[in-house]
Amino acid sequence: AVFCVGILSLSGCENHADVEEKSYVLSLYVEDNGEGYQYWVSRADLAAMEDKEDSIPCVTTHFTAKNLDELENKFEKTEVGVLEWNHIETIFLGPNLVKNPGKACDFLQEWEASWQKSPNVLLSVCMEKAETLLAIKNIPKGAAGQEVSRLMEQAEQSTASDQKNTDNYCRTPVEVMRAKNAGEKEIYLYETKIEKKRLVLKRQKQAKLLL
Repeated sequence: AVFCVGILSLSGCENHADVEEKSYVLSLYVEDNGEGYQYWVSRADLAAMEDKEDSIPCVTTHFTAKNLDELENKFEKTEVGVLEWNHIETIFLGPNLVKNPGKACDFLQEWEASWQKSPNVLLSVCMEKAETLLAIKNIPKGAAGQEVSRLMEQAEQSTASDQKNTDNYCRTPVEVMRAKNAGEKEIYLYETKIEKKRLVLKRQKQAKLLL
């Protein structure tokens, strides 16, 4: 409900038709695909929303493209509306992409360079396959990005007073690129995992980008 109110307040009543022409991305799963990338784009299914639902149900579409620009072009040719990135909550980096630091860095640089993309989106390593992550049963289909965003808020609250944690953990693409430009070689990310059929978010040494 809050999400819908936010959309309408940004657009104004007279531009309500414009809202319906946009497709609001809530999470993005990215994987290395040799020459390009595989993208799983989870978009808000506003028609399926219920007033008391904690997570917004999503429609997820799989694309293969060389970069984000090509992804958007393919979306416009095959789906209704234009991708709107301002409400995205989480980007998941798949296992093959994490093992290819050059490719991961190219993606993050492309994301950071686009003023239309949200700079504060949560970035997480995910060693689970996209199909497994997006079909987890205890949340609406495709709503993993929203759940992980809530878990991140809880994790930050619990570690805010932890002075012993000195590892260079980054939570957004901007923080990763800032750390890289500062000369950091090992940049740690939060890792999304599935344990006992539920999503968990952990700080782990394995969840790192070698940039």
